[in-house]
Amino acid sequence: MTTIHAGLADELQHDFSRARAQLATARLHQAQKDTPATRAAVAGWLSFIDAVLDVYLGTSTPGEPLHTSS
Repeated sequence: MTTIHAGLADELQHDFSRARAQLATARLHQAQKDTPATRAAVAGWLSFIDAVLDVYLGTSTPGEPLHTSS
């Protein structure tokens, strides 16, 4: 069984939660006024979320579920 160190798992969860909230705000701003800057902000947060998920998935052995230790 593969485990992620609790500190890393907590940090990734924090990063993901923060990015999710920032993405929602960026999407709201884009809905209010669609500009190159608002589109770039949405794209930037989507890219950040993708990077966080890549790190999370990169800590697992293929085919094994991820578990956090406590």
